[in-house]
Amino acid sequence: MSVVGFDFGTQNSRVAVVRGGGVDVVCNEVSDRVTPYAGDAARTLQVGNFRNTVINLPRLIGRLSDEPAVAVEQGFETCQLAEKEGVVGAAVSYREEDAVFSNTELVGMFLSKLKAITYAETKLPVSDVVISVPSYFTEKERRSLIDAAEVAGLNCLRTVNDTTAAAVCYGMMKTDIPADKPKNVIILDIGFSSLKMCVASFLKGSAEIKGHAFDMSLGGRDFDEVLANHFAEHFLETKKVDIRNNKKALLRLRVACEKIKKILSGIQKTKLDLEALIDGEDFTLVAERAQFEELSMSLVDRVEKTILELLQKANISVEDIDSVEIIGGCTRIPSIKARIAQIFGKEASTTLNADEAVSRGCALLCAIDSPLVRVREYKIADTVYFPIKLVGDQNLGEVEIFPAGSNTCETHTFTLTLDHSISFPLNFEAHYSDLTSLPAGTPSQIAKFTVTAPKDLEINESSTMVFDAHVNSSGLVDITKPRVEVTTAVPTDEEGKEEAKTHVTSLSIKVETFRLPRATVQKMKDAEIAMSLHDRLIAEIDDRRNAVEEFIYEARNKLEECYSEVSSEQERESAGSALMTAEDWLYGEGAEVGKEEYVKKLDELKSIFKPFISRIVERAKAASVDSEASTPYSVEAPQMDMD
Repeated sequence: MSVVGFDFGTQNSRVAVVRGGGVDVVCNEVSDRVTPYAGDAARTLQVGNFRNTVINLPRLIGRLSDEPAVAVEQGFETCQLAEKEGVVGAAVSYREEDAVFSNTELVGMFLSKLKAITYAETKLPVSDVVISVPSYFTEKERRSLIDAAEVAGLNCLRTVNDTTAAAVCYGMMKTDIPADKPKNVIILDIGFSSLKMCVASFLKGSAEIKGHAFDMSLGGRDFDEVLANHFAEHFLETKKVDIRNNKKALLRLRVACEKIKKILSGIQKTKLDLEALIDGEDFTLVAERAQFEELSMSLVDRVEKTILELLQKANISVEDIDSVEIIGGCTRIPSIKARIAQIFGKEASTTLNADEAVSRGCALLCAIDSPLVRVREYKIADTVYFPIKLVGDQNLGEVEIFPAGSNTCETHTFTLTLDHSISFPLNFEAHYSDLTSLPAGTPSQIAKFTVTAPKDLEINESSTMVFDAHVNSSGLVDITKPRVEVTTAVPTDEEGKEEAKTHVTSLSIKVETFRLPRATVQKMKDAEIAMSLHDRLIAEIDDRRNAVEEFIYEARNKLEECYSEVSSEQERESAGSALMTAEDWLYGEGAEVGKEEYVKKLDELKSIFKPFISRIVERAKAASVDSEASTPYSVEAPQMDMD
């Protein structure tokens, strides 16, 4: 069984596995260590088939179709977003029919792809996995991701904040972590669509996250967009055409601007030509680093603002920060590095692999959680970003069970006073208590809890209900062990004296969360399996078709070169005619037949050429028997697959 970590990024994902005493990042089918959401094959075709290409999956997971963030994402998506069962999805053409897939289904498909990549590399079953998420993910998004993992046949041991995963990678891989004095490090991650950062306090064998901060709408694509808008305005001024009104042209421009952004991180000036960008017009993009830095100044200011917010939330000063570790592709921009150096008075550190630290940290956490491997003990304490309160009915009021900055995985015990007016069942709702800190449009409700009691339970003025609350390692709220404690005075052996005795009655609790019904998840899982089998069948048909085509071209080349001495002219003409007939069939009525037809056709062709191969082999054997001395040349049969 593999021990796996998935870096669930906005534009790309990475897979890491723990094996052989280390952590390896897995290569996909094209030997790339990064897998885009469109898939390598689909990304190649994205410009030509942009209406059926879905990207930026994490930006939509768990989102309702009417949330403001969905409208923002539509501006970056090339397909049409749609609603399915109340949540956002994508309207595409699948097998020549219109279809709408929910984002949970789409993420499940992509996780299935990552699962297949992992199996192809490790040759071991893939089940347990730890998946990274942005620190701004709420309960609904995290639970939707867990549902998607189940659709893919994966057991998500935990969802972990991506900066926390990077902190685990830092703490477990570094050899210079002190054992006495904490080392305070900022992990700063600017990816494709968002900025996330945390302050981590390291001691040997442990790490404590002091605080998180983020800007969920500041990432590499926003830097690309300032360039794209600049060039679009220039194109509008010179050509009187607005590229932004043409999705295909805009997509090509954004891809070019991303490339320019990366080039300008290394040199001062660059030029890029786009042929026939729109209406047959060519466009040359010329950009200088100084110009780009001026255009993106407001974005860099937002990076500084988020850093200052982080320091405030973590209650730590600039002077107490020992290092700023930067990860994520966008941190390679020189103006961002310069601003970090200006704030902290020292250069940003790049000792972590900027692209792979998160996936490696996820794999290490999977190893810690999994019983399959043994790793050295490492303790990680994360914090709650969004404060959480519990609201009860029957005038029970509300209580904040997790203020912002609370440690996760710590159990908090709460007591509520009951009286005769209270009757079971009792209903509680967990809510985010600070709506201003939530992403716009996010519902405040987290979960519902219904508490029931035995029928013979009696409530008096000394009755209290006690329960335990905690946020688990996935960032999910749970209420456990509800019980009623009744304290009564009991006479003692001493005359006239009493002692207090507490009787505890356990209660039952039913939890309702944002997880999908099991029947719905199973339906999605069955559909994913059916689509995977169909894709596999298509791949097998393509392989068999390619095998027929390859045999035709190879046999035709060898017909005169290798078979002329072992065949008559009539036999060669007959074989050549058979090849021509097969080729016409392959590109005609045989273009869309089943796998069995291609296998049958290949066998027919092999049977025609098998006598030629046998004669050459016989000649070679006879030559070796007749000749005792070595000859200046040897006769070999042509290398063709005749199995």
